Amino acid sequence: MAKYLKKPLCKTKVVRFADGETHVDVDESVKGKEIYIIQSTSRPVNDNVMELFLTVSACKRAGAADITCVIPYYGYARQERKNKNRANPISSSDVA
Repeated sequence: MAKYLKKPLCKTKVVRFADGETHVDVDESVKGKEIYIIQSTSRPVNDNVMELFLTVSACKRAGAADITCVIPYYGYARQERKNKNRANPISSSDVA
């Protein structure tokens, strides 16, 4: 049970393969439930973002009714502006 949330944590399994791929399994039923995923996107940013994406995807496929992501540190926040004329790399929006 999460101390401050006063809610039980869902059992998940994250596996990293030798080639760098990530696999996420949700090990209990989330069908019809309201899910909160707490995931920071700090270093290594891309690994943590991919883990978040795959966790959301796994919960969707398992039938979760509603999924809310709580991201205490948003790794792509500094890219939320154009840095040059005609430049369009606003990666923060893409990640969101």
